[in-house]
Amino acid sequence: MSCNLRRRRTPTKGVDIAGTRRVTSAAAVGTADAPATAAGQAAPEPNEGGVFAALARPAFRNLWLAELLSQTALNAIWFAAIVATEKETHSTTQISFTVVSAMLPVALFGVLAGLLVDRWNKKRVLLWSTVLRVAISAGYLWYGRSIGVIFAMNFLINLVAQFFSPAMLATIPLLLPKRLLTAATGLFNLTLNLSQILGMVLLGPPLIKLVGPGIVFALASGIYVVATLFVVALPVDALPPPPRDRDAGRRPLARVRDELREGWGFVRADHRSWLAMLHLALTWTILFVLITLAPRYAAARNGLRIESDDAVFVLAPAGLGMALAAGLLDKLTRRFGRWRLVSIGLVGLALALAVLSGIAPIANWWVHSAFATRAARQSIHAEILVPRVFAVGLVALVAGWWVGIVTVTAEAVLLERAPAALRGRVFALQLTFTNLASVLPLLLVGGLADLIGINAVILLTGIIVLLVWAATASPFVRRPVD
Repeated sequence: MSCNLRRRRTPTKGVDIAGTRRVTSAAAVGTADAPATAAGQAAPEPNEGGVFAALARPAFRNLWLAELLSQTALNAIWFAAIVATEKETHSTTQISFTVVSAMLPVALFGVLAGLLVDRWNKKRVLLWSTVLRVAISAGYLWYGRSIGVIFAMNFLINLVAQFFSPAMLATIPLLLPKRLLTAATGLFNLTLNLSQILGMVLLGPPLIKLVGPGIVFALASGIYVVATLFVVALPVDALPPPPRDRDAGRRPLARVRDELREGWGFVRADHRSWLAMLHLALTWTILFVLITLAPRYAAARNGLRIESDDAVFVLAPAGLGMALAAGLLDKLTRRFGRWRLVSIGLVGLALALAVLSGIAPIANWWVHSAFATRAARQSIHAEILVPRVFAVGLVALVAGWWVGIVTVTAEAVLLERAPAALRGRVFALQLTFTNLASVLPLLLVGGLADLIGINAVILLTGIIVLLVWAATASPFVRRPVD
């Protein structure tokens, strides 16, 4: 989840619901004119192209499997860390600290890591970042002694991940011919979504329910061991060092500062890009808020009344909604236009959050009004559990759909508006800005949820979305024309 900021790179976006995001670079995987192995020998050209032709090459397949396993382990850890925090503290404030501790490395070091990886041997970066995560994953097992262990391990494992991702992307052109690079980039973006399903739906929740969060941390450490074996099998990195240019002698921190400053200058001068940046910050913050509140919402009496490890019934539908939105966005854009779609999306998201905040209170009010005895109320709560979970999942699906509509549309606007020479800087700025913009709201959300209740915070979040719509996308303000 980092950004390589070479002057000639054009970014595409990979999205990870687990709370971390990666700016991938098309040109980072588009520099090979002919197939080559790390030893410099010509690789055989298969007759067919596409994903299967890429996976038919053992070296690329090993890289892809290392990425799939690493992302699956990271998503499983992410879910287990949130659930473990809720079980240990029963505090939404502490859960918000857990989320923020995973976001800070992306905001603070994502761009810098990409610049440093440009100077280093890629295979060594891949190897050390995977080996370190074996140890860090095992470190989570001490969370029972102090919840601070989770915060520290979250920060460390996501910091290391900032180096793995750009090294992985820069390794792809060593392993594939240029004609397969587009398919390879699409495969790695698809892998992000697949790893979320594997880690946060199929792996994490069942193991936590059967044994507890500790087994997920231990298993994740083992998964990283297997990923390390795939990295070891990669060819030696023989990519020549990047050519020296006028920026080569400058320190990485100075380059990061200047890159972000140039991106900021463009975004502030371009009205459409600035609106897109604001909408991205808003929707990603909303997504992080839902992730923070989901475990307590699942366990609370004013929520689903089940267990915190059943938060997957909220998070999985939201992720599915985002994926569906991304798949259908092109047709919707042609029908409605981008800015009208953003306007509809913000209103739809606000309404979905309002409905979500009312499901549990209305159900509880009806039960208490209709049944006089405690035993009768408990019995009816058990009977309406499945409909309640279904209703919440359906609303979460709709909310995820609108988040996906606004997010992907805003990203498309940034990609379209930014000049080719500035795209890397603009997306680096977006990565940093959206993560930093989410930190303070998340810290406030945790305390507010403990003070006024989860449903009140969800309703307040919906009101904020509506206010942003009124200020930036409603018919009462100047909106860009498609």
